[in-house]
Amino acid sequence: MKNEVKESKFLEWYFQGRDDLMILAESVLFDLKKYGRSFLTPKKLFDKCGYIPSHICEDTSVITEYDPSEVYFLENV
Repeated sequence: MKNEVKESKFLEWYFQGRDDLMILAESVLFDLKKYGRSFLTPKKLFDKCGYIPSHICEDTSVITEYDPSEVYFLENV
């Protein structure tokens, strides 16, 4: 069974720095200019993330970090 990470914990970790917020703003602005709306979702951010630290996962005892494909993303939790 895959380890799990809650959407709320992922977002809190992912946006802990100012640089991360600027990257989000640039991505949303690009979508708005090109498509008139943004297609960004927490799941898309999760899938594009380079790694998932184990301390934000439900079971923190196994590995120090995971590839996003190795973790189940619990949306709206």
